[in-house]
Amino acid sequence: MGVFKRKHPWDKFYKKNERTIKVPNMSLYELILDANKDNLNGIAINYFGKKITYRQFFAEIDACAKAFIKEGVTPGDVITICMANTPEAVYAFYAASKIGAIASMLHPFPPKKKSKIRLFPLKVLI
Repeated sequence: MGVFKRKHPWDKFYKKNERTIKVPNMSLYELILDANKDNLNGIAINYFGKKITYRQFFAEIDACAKAFIKEGVTPGDVITICMANTPEAVYAFYAASKIGAIASMLHPFPPKKKSKIRLFPLKVLI
């Protein structure tokens, strides 16, 4: 595990061990899978009343990851995900993490100037 430390003015109010965050050496996908592997029937997402269990959640992530790989996405690639806040956007984010790609989240309705700034520095694959 890596350790993340920063110095801030409010540090004086905390004990030394309270100012250190241990960062596990795993992807976000691995982290959420590990935390919920024994809770597959639990609710991962409640989207406007539609309840999605962790079992369904991981199945959707797997399907999305397979589709990314089929399209040629490899570890280290940047995937721009331009979607509204839906379960599918979450699946895409974690699918990228699962295969070692980087998810660059882009809101579908930004001001035009901002969207151009975010897209040009990236090599978009899909």
